[in-house]
Amino acid sequence: MIKILFGIILAFFIASQVFCQDRPKNGAFIEIGGSSILYSLNFERSFTKGINGRIGVSFFDNTFSSPVLIGKVFGKSNHHFELDGGFLYANSRFTDSQFISQRRNTFFVTGFVGYRYQRPDGKFFFRSGGTFLWFVWGEDSKDRSWNFMPWPSIGCGYLF
Repeated sequence: MIKILFGIILAFFIASQVFCQDRPKNGAFIEIGGSSILYSLNFERSFTKGINGRIGVSFFDNTFSSPVLIGKVFGKSNHHFELDGGFLYANSRFTDSQFISQRRNTFFVTGFVGYRYQRPDGKFFFRSGGTFLWFVWGEDSKDRSWNFMPWPSIGCGYLF
């Protein structure tokens, strides 16, 4: 049963690549600033009618982070408005006050609002705008507070 299901899914993907060659569905891009603060390497998939999903990775200063967002690209010419929302997972290693190395997992709410240059028949794209992180900060439940941090973003990539 699993082999049949796998065969059907594989045939669907092959057929969609053969018969749906109107525009690229996948993209890869680097983002400076943005949802992972410093930089991220991202994979983007276009689902339908301007709806995109993306996942990225970043390593910096003992911290691994991965933004996961879904969004919409508005516009039909070269110039587009892009709006994304999702979360950022971060795993960081730090040394506490007693010099014990620890790891902390943190989730942030994140988003992107900005400009995207992409020709309808082109493979290169450029994006620039602002992102935000919305997170809870504090060591114990009494001093935790919600924080909002806006952040600039610029990126470029290639569709395939």
